Amino acid sequence: SFTIPESVQGFARSQAEEWRKFLAAGATPSERSAGQTDAIILGPRTGDRVSGIVSIVGKADAPDLVAYRVEIGQGSPPLGWTSISRSEQRQPGGGLAQWSTDGLPPGTYSIRVVMETKDRGELYSNTTTVTIGPGGPTPRTTPRPRATPRPGQPTPVTTVEFGDEF
Repeated sequence: SFTIPESVQGFARSQAEEWRKFLAAGATPSERSAGQTDAIILGPRTGDRVSGIVSIVGKADAPDLVAYRVEIGQGSPPLGWTSISRSEQRQPGGGLAQWSTDGLPPGTYSIRVVMETKDRGELYSNTTTVTIGPGGPTPRTTPRPRATPRPGQPTPVTTVEFGDEF
């Protein structure tokens, strides 16, 4: 339960009390979540490396759906979002959008679905974070001094480290 400190008085207290009522702070939910959500991205998955045309798969389905849109933002979290697709049709599971990554700089990108509903306003899906760039880590070798192997002594080895340079 949310308690307003006694030190908050006057106009500030009346505003805090209104917000507490509006937000139903301290209220116990009457129903448990079944783990279902109206908007979710199922693919690509967080951590995937993508390029070219990317199929965004998931769900955007609510009885009071007005429309849904798929948004992309550079970074995690992004400074802003760009809509790449919008639909007024419910999608109970399947393709939500096609995203062309051609011409985008390599790096981290975030993907989300935003549903516009009649009764509940905008609802946001989970955010998936992917990387645009060439596949796999680039091997980086660390040279070691060469020595002539001697009987009974270990053979020199070159160490290979992996980084995410592209």
